[in-house]
Amino acid sequence: MLQDKEGNYWFTSLHNGIFVVPDMSVQRTTASNSDLISNNLSAVSCLNNGNVLLGTYSGQLVNISQDKKIQLIADKYSVEYSTVKKIIETDQTIYISRIYLSLIDKKTNKETIGCRINDRDFVLVGDSVYTISYGFFCSLSLNDLHKSEGKGVRGLRKVGGKALYSDGVNNRVYVAFSDGFYSYEKGIFKEILFNGEHVYVQTITSCKTSAWLVTSNQGVLSLQ
Repeated sequence: MLQDKEGNYWFTSLHNGIFVVPDMSVQRTTASNSDLISNNLSAVSCLNNGNVLLGTYSGQLVNISQDKKIQLIADKYSVEYSTVKKIIETDQTIYISRIYLSLIDKKTNKETIGCRINDRDFVLVGDSVYTISYGFFCSLSLNDLHKSEGKGVRGLRKVGGKALYSDGVNNRVYVAFSDGFYSYEKGIFKEILFNGEHVYVQTITSCKTSAWLVTSNQGVLSLQ
């Protein structure tokens, strides 16, 4: 889910298209009432130009312009890519997480494969990308990623997890591991407890310099 610059809320679904909520009413866009190629959606991101980029369960990328035109983008789509898990935009590049971590050059709209990291989530911090998968927390320099060299992947902890968060202010990364919620900075892990108990985070939603943590044992928490 995201909120765009006009205040609309966008919700993706795995089987029922995308829901746009401008106020108290709901607009539902599906493959049957629009040019949307699939109702099986797994990721959504609001781009800097005001467009909305969708990722499908089978790996395609769909751009919805501000005038509601729907277009399949990028040129490297293959069924072996699998589900789009996350989309991050920078000034020049759009990063896409599937089975492979790939990059789209915003000037040419060309997609290149960075490396195979079947992550659940990723964040960009400084000149590095951090990823969390079913079994590892890893890092990779953006330089190696842009060169399509996966040899620089560095395992930081051999424990799986579900989500990552960084506020963009410092180089600290917050990691939702399967054994608790941790911060990572300068090679040091520190577990974050709530009322002296472990926190098992399932989903993290960021909001400017804070984040909402959806947990399986402590309800919904605010990280500030």
